[in-house]
Amino acid sequence: MDAEMLRAELDRLAEPGYRDFQKALMPDSRLPLLGVRLPALRRLARKLVKTRGAGALALPGHDTFEEVMLRGMMIGCLYPSLPAAHVLGLAAAFLDEIDSWALCDSFCAGLRPLAKGQPARLFAFAVGRLDDPRPYAVRFGVVTLLDFYLDEVHLPQVLAQLRGVQNSHFYVKMALAWALSMCCAAAPEPALAALRQWPDEWVRRKAVQKIRESRQISPAIKAQARALLAAPAAPGSVQLSARNNPVRRK
Repeated sequence: MDAEMLRAELDRLAEPGYRDFQKALMPDSRLPLLGVRLPALRRLARKLVKTRGAGALALPGHDTFEEVMLRGMMIGCLYPSLPAAHVLGLAAAFLDEIDSWALCDSFCAGLRPLAKGQPARLFAFAVGRLDDPRPYAVRFGVVTLLDFYLDEVHLPQVLAQLRGVQNSHFYVKMALAWALSMCCAAAPEPALAALRQWPDEWVRRKAVQKIRESRQISPAIKAQARALLAAPAAPGSVQLSARNNPVRRK
């Protein structure tokens, strides 16, 4: 399969109705959408990496969401056939191409083989992105931590690292709230203790909202989270509102 054949395959897999659905969920994406479902893209990524290895990364263009997403998915498929350092180098370069929450989060999920095989290296790489000036690089760090590191060993470190995130971009703040709600599902006591003193009041309230909406969290824990809203904000907390956006996503 060459580049022209790949684009033809993406066009064949595209669904106009699904494209319109995606558009409503991804107002932050600057790239046009074809409407290819993520499972189909993942299957195609695995197939291309299996037959062409790292050379497959040169096939997709840069003109549509699906082409960029396919390249990101292929990066995740390259481990363990390529060393972790090489894959992380490719991941670092790919962060420049991320322009939406959906592209970011799907890319993070595709790094599961690296999270299983080299957890310490991916953890350090994710933490290293949390003070990046690019908001979607920061979101990448947050989502990678919540995807793979909410275990007993890592969760205290995750809470400490998330607390230090300063980026005020809407999709960073939403990722922080999402991550805190997932921390609460994994370990309610330390997560609620962290939320009581969280430095960003908007993130704190959004996290409580997500906790209350979660099906993974008990009613008793939800009640404790709701009680936090009646507590005063932490001294010196930031109460800036997030950027207005008609679609409230993770």
